Amino acid sequence: MSKGRVITARSAGVVVGYLLFVFNDSPFYEEKICTVGMYYLQRTHRKVGVGKRMFLLLEQLAKEAGCKQIVVSYNLKQPLESFYNGLGFSATHVALAKEI
Repeated sequence: MSKGRVITARSAGVVVGYLLFVFNDSPFYEEKICTVGMYYLQRTHRKVGVGKRMFLLLEQLAKEAGCKQIVVSYNLKQPLESFYNGLGFSATHVALAKEI
């Protein structure tokens, strides 16, 4: 199992956003994938390109690591579909969760 990594966004030295991810071998194909476990950006820093820059850096790191795909998910209570679509992501899977 790969070790998780993080990209942070900072403003005046204070963390205002983070992107947690891991590089792993795909369980289905003979390739490496990047899976985003968590993404957050404070409201005051949204819609000004900060999140986009975080994901562009992630894409660069994933390519350098040999990944062929980046997989993300988001909470339906805080939809990010239009944000991810704007970065070139498209829906390929459905994930379900049960709170316990």
